[in-house]
Amino acid sequence: MHQTNALYQIALDVKHPSKGDSNAKGRGQIEEAATQVCRELNGLIEFFYKHPFLIAPGSHAAFVPVILTTANLWATNYELSTAAPDTGKMAADKLRVEAVDWLWYQYHQSPGLLHSRERSNQHKDIAGILYQEFVRPIAIVTPTGLKSFLEAGFWKVP
Repeated sequence: MHQTNALYQIALDVKHPSKGDSNAKGRGQIEEAATQVCRELNGLIEFFYKHPFLIAPGSHAAFVPVILTTANLWATNYELSTAAPDTGKMAADKLRVEAVDWLWYQYHQSPGLLHSRERSNQHKDIAGILYQEFVRPIAIVTPTGLKSFLEAGFWKVP
């Protein structure tokens, strides 16, 4: 199984100081896009669950939420637990931010977005169960990253 380091749990909207789209909503774009892609994906899963004959017997289907964006993506592997607990300040000399073409965002979806399809729960602890039930990895991909994202090793069927 392919593993990736491009997996992130916190997403922040950062506004660029230059003039942009005057109709842009500003902050909250990531949350809105993640909610929308989860709502649509879970609706699609619900549809196929109600109409299983649409998937050939013996075959499997994988549903992957993807947000295509023209925004610049930046990522860091800074360990937030090392921030000062009383101020939240971080050691700037250890903060490395890099531009990326795509990444996986672990979105914590609300129960209202979930589909009713039964899940085969392999976890026996509350953390694992909650992760499987509510965390939805969403790919966020830029146009320049689309090719490398689609060529990544995790798409290969064993």
